[in-house]
Amino acid sequence: MRKARDQICIALLPPLVGILALVPQALAGHRSSRAHGSLGAGRAPHTRVTPITVRVTRRSDLFARPGKKGFVGTVARGSILPIMTVARGGRCKGRRWFQVAEGAWMCAASGRTSWRLPRGRPQPIVRGGRLVPRVVYYARRDGVAVFTSSEAAAAGEHDRLVERGFSFSVAGWRRIAGRRFILTRNGELVRRSDMARYRPSAFEGRHLRGRPRLPIGCVISYKYAPVRGAPGPGARRVDRIKHHSWVQVHQVIRRRGRRYLRIEQDRWIAARHVRVVRFSAPPAGVGPHERWVEVLLSQQTLVAYEGARPVFATLVSTGRWRHQTPRGLFRVRTKVAMATMNNQKGAGELYRVDDVPWIQYFLQGYALHGTYWHNGFGRTRSHGCINLSPKDARWLFGWAPPHLRPGWMATEATTGEPGLLLRVRRATRQRVRYRGPKGQDPASLHQTAEGP
Repeated sequence: MRKARDQICIALLPPLVGILALVPQALAGHRSSRAHGSLGAGRAPHTRVTPITVRVTRRSDLFARPGKKGFVGTVARGSILPIMTVARGGRCKGRRWFQVAEGAWMCAASGRTSWRLPRGRPQPIVRGGRLVPRVVYYARRDGVAVFTSSEAAAAGEHDRLVERGFSFSVAGWRRIAGRRFILTRNGELVRRSDMARYRPSAFEGRHLRGRPRLPIGCVISYKYAPVRGAPGPGARRVDRIKHHSWVQVHQVIRRRGRRYLRIEQDRWIAARHVRVVRFSAPPAGVGPHERWVEVLLSQQTLVAYEGARPVFATLVSTGRWRHQTPRGLFRVRTKVAMATMNNQKGAGELYRVDDVPWIQYFLQGYALHGTYWHNGFGRTRSHGCINLSPKDARWLFGWAPPHLRPGWMATEATTGEPGLLLRVRRATRQRVRYRGPKGQDPASLHQTAEGP
């Protein structure tokens, strides 16, 4: 054993001697370069090496050019983004900007440089098999007290009172003066006894491989809808079908002024209990594989298409009463992973819902978005937005252009990557005009793609 160890040492000796012989030469070269540098001649220029990435330390907006010119998106705290270029510009502490994507600049003060590889998680983050990113509670009555500190909560000195339905995302729990409080994500406190938890709906639409052979529909009756052995109100009841069950329509007949649908052999259901999905031809100029959706207000349905081929169908909830959803042909302008939604300034009805997920704005404050606070899909319920179930909103958000990069919280559609085309109308025969960004209607984009 000792003999083998001696042989290894002898074998390593020549390379070590060679390396040690180079040390004096390196030191001499270093001294020589320092001497030349002190004389001001032959000095090599100093090169500053830029780290390869930046770790975002706080949620930060991105812009098309340094100096906060042209909003293009938002990145989440903790994301690690590549540094493509460094530039100087105003409206940023230190006047240093990093290019982190093509056409996307971030103020360097919003992060710390790093040598780690780029990394970002798809937003919003949904943990533990939940349907939505956050646990949210809402005020059960008018006049619920909101406190700004533990001392104020113990003394009963509230900062303000909120109306029934105001919601708060949960950041944690506190026990103060023998009572349990919810710590909200903005640092406020509310009594747990004044709040109730939202239970998101597990409803989801149907994925399609083209237009189905038979019409499909979804039951919208509360809890159950009666199934009868023959069409007509006086026919014998043979079964019942659950709320939000999907059915195929084999036959439609009218009896005593009412329509009835045959969903199986000798099984009939009144048409008023079902929303039947209607399919449409694409708007003029839509490409053979372009993604677009249609919402029919009369049916409260949404169908997603690729060209003329339907790929997904579901129920939605659009605006009610004086909060009608606008009709027209739109483009999604901004996609936001998650945000708090409030009533518009001056509105007669006050509301706030925290951490609404998977938002796609198509006109001012109107958007397609996930909805965790009701299960009434198939009926009008909203303040003008298009409500989708959490599962449906998540799928649509990921499927629709423009796509959100990992680690980004928001992105803006551009002429190079237009947003999802959305047609909202009452019925399939109604004509609507284009109301999206100028130059991004399907006909204009089709002409641009063909060229002169």
